[in-house]
Amino acid sequence: MENRKYKVTVEIMGDHYTLVGDVPPDRVLRMSESLNKRMKDIQQSHPRLPLTKIAVLAALQIMEEAARLEDDYQRLLHLLQEVPGQTERKPGRKK
Repeated sequence: MENRKYKVTVEIMGDHYTLVGDVPPDRVLRMSESLNKRMKDIQQSHPRLPLTKIAVLAALQIMEEAARLEDDYQRLLHLLQEVPGQTERKPGRKK
C-alpha cells in the first residue's frame, strides 16, 4: 500500500493552517469546514470567549460525539455476536 503524503491549506476561524499527512485533501477540507462551523457556532453563543476556549469547547463536543459513536459501535458489535446463538435456538426451526 502506498504511503502518499498530501499537503493542504485550510482556514479555521480566520487563520490558515498548512497540513501534511496521508489523509486525502477533500476529507481534510470537509473536516476543517465542519470544525470551523462548530467553532463559529460556539463563538456566536459565547461572543466574549477567547479563541483558545472556543477550541477547547469544540474539542469537548467532538470527543462527546466520538464517545457516543464508540458506545453505539460496541452495542452493535455485541448484538451481532448474539445473532448466531439466537438463530440456532429459535423454536420450530429444523437443522
